[in-house]
Amino acid sequence: MDAGEIIALIGALGLGGILTTGAKAAVERLTGRADREQNAWVQRDHVAAKRRILEESLHQHRTAWLEAGLPFDELPPWPRMPDRPK
Repeated sequence: MDAGEIIALIGALGLGGILTTGAKAAVERLTGRADREQNAWVQRDHVAAKRRILEESLHQHRTAWLEAGLPFDELPPWPRMPDRPK
């Protein structure tokens, strides 16, 4: 089997896509891009967790104020969520 037949066999079996994806992943790993992207996701998760904790705390405080008899009209409004960047 010569090189042309091997290349034709790889293309026919669909291994070209797998090899291309593997090569891209290897290049990203060697250049550090994969680590930077992973760190960005970790940072986003950390910020989202802090926001959820603050939202839950605000809900608990508002509920406690209402149970203590504070009129609903005197509660401060819910904070406005920032717009998502486009």
